[in-house]
Amino acid sequence: MVEILVPGFVEPVPEFYQRLGHLAKQMAESYAYDLDKDTARKALTWLCFAGTCQQLEGMAHKQLRGIEWNEIDRDFIGAYCRYLPEKDEDDQPRAAAVARSGVSGTTLIAAAGLNRVLWVNYPWQGKQVLCKGAVMTFYPKQENG
Repeated sequence: MVEILVPGFVEPVPEFYQRLGHLAKQMAESYAYDLDKDTARKALTWLCFAGTCQQLEGMAHKQLRGIEWNEIDRDFIGAYCRYLPEKDEDDQPRAAAVARSGVSGTTLIAAAGLNRVLWVNYPWQGKQVLCKGAVMTFYPKQENG
């Protein structure tokens, strides 16, 4: 049996990573006005996430154009996949009110669960490759209040 070496794949939607990275930068900036130790840590976490989004955006562009990933790209995706959990430590979603209408009193609540492992059969160079990845659940809900 011949082993096919595949560095990995990302969801080929660069615009998603670009917008998510922009949002992460805005979150980091929102902590800039109150920099105690805790908020500084949160700002740094959001900036690191923005960097991750930028890396994924570039990798998605390359993947869409059929360009080989460089060593930094391969190391990045390899490290990410090695640390995917097989099981979440707790299954509780994290929820936050993200918007509220002053007129109707409606509140939009968004919740995200922790990453889950996802196995995908991905087409690559005319073959099917079994890949391990992650998916994050997302739950939007409107409440009248």
